[in-house]
Amino acid sequence: MDGPTGRNPWTASGAVLIILAVASQASASERIGAYLDVGLGGGKTQPFITGGVNCGTIGLGASTGFVGPTRALFEFRATAGRDGGMRIPEWATGGEQSLVTFLGGLELVKRGSARGPFLTAGLGVGHSTIARAHGPIEPPTYGFAPLHDRTAAAFGLGLGYRSAGGPGPLGLQLALRTHGLLGEGVSASAYATAITLGVAY
Repeated sequence: MDGPTGRNPWTASGAVLIILAVASQASASERIGAYLDVGLGGGKTQPFITGGVNCGTIGLGASTGFVGPTRALFEFRATAGRDGGMRIPEWATGGEQSLVTFLGGLELVKRGSARGPFLTAGLGVGHSTIARAHGPIEPPTYGFAPLHDRTAAAFGLGLGYRSAGGPGPLGLQLALRTHGLLGEGVSASAYATAITLGVAY
């Protein structure tokens, strides 16, 4: 029976099974990889007329061989921060902001060792909040920005280098990472960018 869009649901199911079969064959000779990193950077929630915040981030990811030099990647990342607490009337302040994303995507890296330069890209779902933020004093933007608590589609990008040597079986990993929510019309989008350092298996 056709689905509500007129397409046979078994077609989509078959495509998913084919992709999983290809991935399992490609990953037969590839080991599972994982990483844990932390970092410092900045974040902002738009379109509110507020400032950005300094923030810290922590991420945990796992990957396995997919096709050629690409690996299937799954990542959890959480970022949180606040402004410095100093209130200058002419300036906007960022208040307290947080961002969490769960992503699935691809990692482009040297096949087999999964070491050296790498590039990651993913899509998924995320959640962001903002509280106690101010706009500048001039009307009509003066006062607290509205409380923001939103779940939406999310994205993530990363570019870095993973060393072959480190403590035990681990390698060191340095990366520039950004993740955020996708805005819809006048809805808020949130994003954070940070330099991260971590270990990778």
